[in-house]
Amino acid sequence: MSSGQKIPFADAYRLAERIAGELRPLCRRVKAVGSLRRRRPYVRDLEFLLEPETSGDLFGGEQALIEPVRNCAARLGTLTKDGHRYVQFTTNEVAVDLFLCYPPAEWGSLLAIRTGPATLGHLAMLQFQQRGLIHSGGGLYRGHVSPSTKIPVPDEETFFRLAGLPCLPPHKRDRREAHTPIREAACTI
Repeated sequence: MSSGQKIPFADAYRLAERIAGELRPLCRRVKAVGSLRRRRPYVRDLEFLLEPETSGDLFGGEQALIEPVRNCAARLGTLTKDGHRYVQFTTNEVAVDLFLCYPPAEWGSLLAIRTGPATLGHLAMLQFQQRGLIHSGGGLYRGHVSPSTKIPVPDEETFFRLAGLPCLPPHKRDRREAHTPIREAACTI
């Protein structure tokens, strides 16, 4: 699959279900994103957004348990990229991208961006800039990046509302109406 071939949606979906089944016990949340979530007829790669389980430390903080996710990826295929927020592996059928979500990133923000399409994410970033908001590291901030200016984005509805864009179902986000800003008063946060 590394040659850039695409596989039919039904085959990609079955493979994604199997992979997600392996990842679910290691994560608080697992969601297919990208072209699979948008239900494109053919899929080039499988993409998942994951919120890994955490473990408490001696000081009351939480540490994301990334190593079990990496081990699972290596067991399912050949590990090709192994970062702190992004892991990639390949199987005989397809490349698989794992995007890891943990603070300061927000689930809703990463879910919207990783579902795509890319043009919609770029438009959201422009809309945020026009509203004086900064999107950085998966988090959204008012004015400047700091814990005190962070805006919660727990879901896609919040992400699109703050960007002034319609929140359409993933399978409709390739359409023109997904890229048309809502004409309303400035968003208050």
